[in-house]
Formats: sequence, C-alpha cells, structure tokens
Amino acid sequence: MSTTTPLAMARSRVTPEELLEMPDGDRFELVDGELKERSMGARSVWVACRLAKIISNWVDSQGAGWVFGSTLQYRIFPHDPGRIRMPDVSFVKAQRFEPRDLDQGFCTIVPDLVVEVISPGDRYLDLSERIDDYARAGVPLMWVVDPELKQFVVHDLPAGTARRLSAGGELDGGSVLPGFRLPVSAVFEYPASSLEAPR
Repeated sequence: MSTTTPLAMARSRVTPEELLEMPDGDRFELVDGELKERSMGARSVWVACRLAKIISNWVDSQGAGWVFGSTLQYRIFPHDPGRIRMPDVSFVKAQRFEPRDLDQGFCTIVPDLVVEVISPGDRYLDLSERIDDYARAGVPLMWVVDPELKQFVVHDLPAGTARRLSAGGELDGGSVLPGFRLPVSAVFEYPASSLEAPR
C-alpha cells in the first residue's frame, strides 16, 4: 500500500506531469496532489509476486490478456483526473489493451481486476478510499489479500458487494477471468525447500 513522504508534505501539490519527470517517480502514487510512497513488508511482497505469477501463467495459457505488477501507475479516475494509483497486481483483458499502450507514461485503461495486498501499518481508511477509487473508476473486480490472516476479500465493485474467503475456500475469476479457479490456501504455501515457514 502506501505512506505519505516527507517530500509530499514539503510541497503544496504535485501534478501528474511533475511525477513523470521525477527520476524516482515510479515509486509513488499521487492522491490529492500528495506523493504516496509504496511501503510493503517482505511477506506482502512475496504474496503479491506469487499471485502475479499464478495469474500470469493462467492468463498466458488462455491468451486472456495482460498482467502487471506493482510499478504500473494508473490514471483512470474521473472524480480526480490527477490521481495516480498503483495496485499490487492488475489485469486487463486482451481485447482492451494493445502493445502500443505500453508506451504511455501512465496507463489510462481501466483494469478488469486489481489486487491489493495488505501490509503492516496499512490503515483501514486508506484501504476504504482505495476501494472507492477503483469502484468510481469502473473496475469490476477487486481482490484484497490479507497475508497474515491468509484471507481474500472479493469485491464486486459495480454491485457494491464483498465476500470473504479463507483457507478451504476457492477463488474464482468470475466474468473477468472465466474458468480461473484457485484454492485460497495455495496462495500462501511456502516453497517446499523452506526448512521452516516464516513466522
């Protein structure tokens, strides 16, 4: 997720154009003109990478579209055209994205799926705002992952509904990734070579 940086507090507002010019601008989100630096713990990073790999492998096998990691910046919010968000994982259907779209500074195509992995120190208010942002942008499906509780909350954003999935449950892609199914417990399985699971 993200935290406000000292640089952001030192300036009144930052524009998306200024963000593009910053040497390290790809580390930040932009919310209400303030830079928000991503900050994730090791477990959250591992879960996000694992999910991106699992989704990518399935998407590639189906020719279903494009999967992106946490450094892709989206500028898709009609209620705040200067807002920039960076979901931990995102997916865009093949028919909605073309290779030439890779050349944009920001992605302006609304993703079909966003995944946010909760990190230590994340605040409920920030997560609630993020969910609202993606709903207002028109994202149909959002997964919020809690690595500590080993749970998913699946948000049907247009319907405004959410369901919680724990170990023993099965994740599916709905109409966004039809045919995709994944046991929740499989996401949190540590490598077989590990002598001891992290605590």
